[in-house]
Order: sequence, then structure tokens, then C-alpha cells
Amino acid sequence: MDKIVYYYIPLYWELIKAFAFTAILTAATETLFFYFLKYSKKHFLIFIFLINIFTNIILNIFISFAKIKTHTVLYAEIIVILVEYFLILLYLKPNLKNSLILLIQTTFANILSYSIGILWFSLTGTI
Repeated sequence: MDKIVYYYIPLYWELIKAFAFTAILTAATETLFFYFLKYSKKHFLIFIFLINIFTNIILNIFISFAKIKTHTVLYAEIIVILVEYFLILLYLKPNLKNSLILLIQTTFANILSYSIGILWFSLTGTI
């Protein structure tokens, strides 16, 4: 129990703080993306922001501990897209046609935020 309290909890807390900027950048990008698509259901943009914070931090913690292979990040990003998509489906409850459009929009939002993150970290020299 001591190892959990004195090692793992502080370790995860430090990782969360380290990934806070990327989480906020991702959440802001994807929230703005859905804002410009005129999603207007009550509290939807707050929902998008929060699920992106959550999925980004979990993704980054996973990548930190995973043995990075060629496609590890790609597979992890696909899982994030699917998780976000299903959470959005539960929130919006769209019809079938709009569900397919929503999958494309969620995928594009994630590609956009990933690209902006790569560009940002390339320009700042942290990659």
C-alpha cells in the first residue's frame, strides 16, 4: 500500500500535470471545431471539452508506459476517436445518417488537434 500512496499516486499526478498543456490544447481545438460546426445542444461544448481533457490525459499516460512500436500511437488514437464518438452518440442521440456524419466529424476533429499538437511541439522543439 505504501508503494501506491508514495510512488504511484504522485507519479500519476506528475504525469497529469505534465500532460495538462496538451490536454487543454486538444480540448480547445476540438471544442472550437464543433463550435464552428454550430452544434448547439445545451452544454455540448462543455461536454466535448471535458471528454477531450479526459481522453487526452489517458492517451498520454498510456503512451508514456507503452512500448512504442510503429503503430502504437495510431492504434491508440483510433481508440480515442471511437471512445469520443460513442460518448458523443450517447449525448446527442442522432439518427443513423447523422451518426455517420458525426463519426467523420469526430475523426476530422482528432486529426486536426493531433496535427496542431505535432506542429506546436515541432515549432517549440519539444519533439
